[in-house]
Amino acid sequence: MVFCDALWDGRFRTALLEAISGGRKFAGSHGELRAVPTRALKQLCPPGETLPSSLMKAEQSNTSLVYGDRLVLKFFRRLEEGINPDIEIGTFLTEKTTFAYVPPVAGRWEYAPAAGVPLSMAILPGHVRTQSAAWSYPLRTSP
Repeated sequence: MVFCDALWDGRFRTALLEAISGGRKFAGSHGELRAVPTRALKQLCPPGETLPSSLMKAEQSNTSLVYGDRLVLKFFRRLEEGINPDIEIGTFLTEKTTFAYVPPVAGRWEYAPAAGVPLSMAILPGHVRTQSAAWSYPLRTSP
């Protein structure tokens, strides 16, 4: 028996983004997996365009995929019932305001159990290029 982490497979990474673009839903025996786009996705990745993808190698608390220099799909490792605050606040700022100082949220993955509250699985914000992770700054400057 061989186990493989599908996130290392470029075809799988492409399928994840295409599912969000298409607003796909996947029914299971106990609930539904939903790929949910926002209006910002069409601006960041026009329909039919394929972006190169890779697994982000930076040290972090989540698993992230980078699509070109435009999008990051961040999977949450700790899943809880309800909408993740990053998704809730980011989507509000993206869709209900003109606030331009945070990356726009282009989509998300969520799981909706047949009985219970949906839970957030991943967020798809716009990619912000930086020289280093913000977390490295306080580590460099602490006494």
